[in-house]
Amino acid sequence: MPIDGPHVDDRFWIDGMAQQSRMSGFSDVRSFTPPRLLRHLEVELCRRYEVREVSHALLRSIQSVPRNKLDQCIARHRQAA
Repeated sequence: MPIDGPHVDDRFWIDGMAQQSRMSGFSDVRSFTPPRLLRHLEVELCRRYEVREVSHALLRSIQSVPRNKLDQCIARHRQAA
């Protein structure tokens, strides 16, 4: 399963994984490159109908996504399927 994200401004968390793991006593944790970094206010459809809205790396739950945005996102997903 591909993992998108984190937000483009939070890339430093991934880049610093190796150093942080060494400082915490963990062995051989490596950084990775996600296939895609998310952008501000990007709506992502995850696991079919669960929607996350990215707002400066804050992932808000489906309850906070405006209903019209949710409907548009679900419609796009159905067309792509």
